[in-house]
Amino acid sequence: MTSTEKNTIIHIGMPKAASTSLQQNFFARLPLINFTGGPENYNSTSNLAFVKTVHNDELYFDADKIREEITKDYDPALPIVLSKEFACAPFIPLSRGIPQSRTTIAKRFKALFPNAKILIIIRNQLKLQKSLYSEFYKHESRFLKSHMVSFKKWMELNRKLESEGKQNVFHFADFYSLITLYKSLFDEVKVVVFEEMIKDMHGFLENDLCEFIGIEANEAMPYYIDSIKNSRHTKTGVWAENVTRKIINFLQNSLGNPQKKIPIEKRKKFMQKVHRFNASIPFGKINPKYSEKHKSYLTNYYAEGNRKVSEMIGVDLEKYGYPVK
Repeated sequence: MTSTEKNTIIHIGMPKAASTSLQQNFFARLPLINFTGGPENYNSTSNLAFVKTVHNDELYFDADKIREEITKDYDPALPIVLSKEFACAPFIPLSRGIPQSRTTIAKRFKALFPNAKILIIIRNQLKLQKSLYSEFYKHESRFLKSHMVSFKKWMELNRKLESEGKQNVFHFADFYSLITLYKSLFDEVKVVVFEEMIKDMHGFLENDLCEFIGIEANEAMPYYIDSIKNSRHTKTGVWAENVTRKIINFLQNSLGNPQKKIPIEKRKKFMQKVHRFNASIPFGKINPKYSEKHKSYLTNYYAEGNRKVSEMIGVDLEKYGYPVK
């Protein structure tokens, strides 16, 4: 067993549970670790190989080759941190990216790094489902305008998919099944409650996560910055960003070859500025609200599993509004 095998941490999510903040405010800034994941190094060879683990058909999944691609430029003396928040479950229905099942993904992680330690951050499902809908509304509006639905219809769509045994958004937050799966494959699975973590993020990193990764907190914490990376989406911001993209596409077509006229890196930086500006728009917020029927459905859907998770990790999830029976 190599030193890196003993110090490999795979953070699989949840989405909408401070994953981007961890990636950008801490992991990506740390010279004490080999890091792959997050938006900053999305197009790196290492990250693209990591993404293959989630997306590639079994016909094209080669564990040895992918492991080599991920770790090619790693310092063997440093711990490895891999972070991909959507590695915990199938993507949102109607999404353009459809990865493998959660079981397949977990087994692939086991094949890649059999001695890895797993980090799972859970969040109150009633709030998480709202955030997932808002995320879907923002990202998929660029490609699937005909599929933009109200929150009520969104809930009904996923209830229908669930009744048919198909991939659905509720699977994202089926914590008990997810944790049980990873505990059956890996020796160390750390479950963190989002609501506890954000009360004192600095303390969580310093007194908990650094030790889990295998780095000295006094050396790591000076690199941490406290910054909110994902602000709440608004309908106005989504509309403005889509209009901007259409204008850019029109200009690219008018100019001919956009790679020569507008280099891709400049386009990316410009759209990042547009996104940051749109995220600051305070009005027209996407504010989904549950009907009593849908709230009752989710409560019944998650309550039994949450009770088992509470017992498993020794945290009273009901205190944070999680549905528990």
